[in-house]
Amino acid sequence: MLNDFTENSKQVWLYSTATDMRKSIDALTVIIAEQIAAEVASGDLFVFYNKQRDKIKIIFYQTNGFCIFYKRLEKQKFHIPDITIKSKQITYQQLRWIMDGLDITNLEGHKAVNYSIFY
Repeated sequence: MLNDFTENSKQVWLYSTATDMRKSIDALTVIIAEQIAAEVASGDLFVFYNKQRDKIKIIFYQTNGFCIFYKRLEKQKFHIPDITIKSKQITYQQLRWIMDGLDITNLEGHKAVNYSIFY
């Protein structure tokens, strides 16, 4: 479902600190601007999670306004990697893995192979 909204996203940023999920779009954009020091309306995805790691909010700017995606797990927890800096850039594939309940610290996708000559 998130694919439908994010085809123009540039980067994915995972915020390193648990966030109060009662925060609105306005409060989250303040965190993005002040803590992550990123351009709020860049089209990047900004991922926030709560202390219990059972809720995720993803905020991004699309064309003429902010979008927010919220997911709450009923019984399980998201596997959020420990981050020592304010935010960590992750791939869109890693975000999908997190949303699917996988631990991205133990996963690695196929490496890209670039050929200059084909036989």
